[in-house]
Amino acid sequence: MDRPRSILGWLKHSPNAALFARLASTGEPITHQQLDQLLPSRHLHYVRHTLVHLGVLSERDEELDRIPAWLDTILADRSARHVQLICPYVHWYLLRRARRRAAQRRRPAEPGSFLRTRVLVALEFLT
Repeated sequence: MDRPRSILGWLKHSPNAALFARLASTGEPITHQQLDQLLPSRHLHYVRHTLVHLGVLSERDEELDRIPAWLDTILADRSARHVQLICPYVHWYLLRRARRRAAQRRRPAEPGSFLRTRVLVALEFLT
């Protein structure tokens, strides 16, 4: 590195570096499933993207695979009845269809924002 002081500053103050350190300190191999257990954040997204880019983690359709964690957050304060109705709709209809399309590559997978909008509209309808 041309400026070692800047990388030392990053290591000392960056939330991303702290997350890297926390993952490394477990002594376990880093997996997508392990990262999925953490609270979603932009720092987690950055760390995951970096690990995929470096070849530590395999590629996956991150846009679609982040939906379940987002859904858990959205449904945390909803009624049990709404959760009971929305979860199958998301997992068995929206995500399944989007993953099938992505696998067939006829069309790109529906963007996560489109899926999120459909979920929010369905929740509003239920309310």
